[in-house]
Amino acid sequence: MIPNATSFINEGYNPICFTTGMSDSDKKKILDLLKLCGKTFEVSEEKLESYAIMSAMLPTYFWFQWNKLADIGQKIGLSEQESKDAINETIVASLNLLYKSGLKPEEVIDLIPVKPIGEHEPQINEIYQSKLIGLFEKIKP
Repeated sequence: MIPNATSFINEGYNPICFTTGMSDSDKKKILDLLKLCGKTFEVSEEKLESYAIMSAMLPTYFWFQWNKLADIGQKIGLSEQESKDAINETIVASLNLLYKSGLKPEEVIDLIPVKPIGEHEPQINEIYQSKLIGLFEKIKP
């Protein structure tokens, strides 16, 4: 199983692999118990490391950025709570827009004409590519 930090608040996205030969009733018992941690679902063993990169570690790619943005929000006139609320609500809505609107990624990206850190996207993309693919290559079975 690849537990996720978000399981701490019962909102985890937790892939699990069962040994061959485990009965469906035993799997169901375990999955029912783990529902308390959030969404737990069965995957093949060879996908566990992929989920480690794309789910378990994923918050670490963003938490420091969100904290920095909250600090900046306070420096430009918002209260700490206003900054946190703005970030939280906008991130949730942005994810829904990107993944649930039916728009193509390019169409979503084009909705906002000003991209203050757009000139740094190539470097950010390279960091993701080299670090995450490199890490996956180290941990894959």
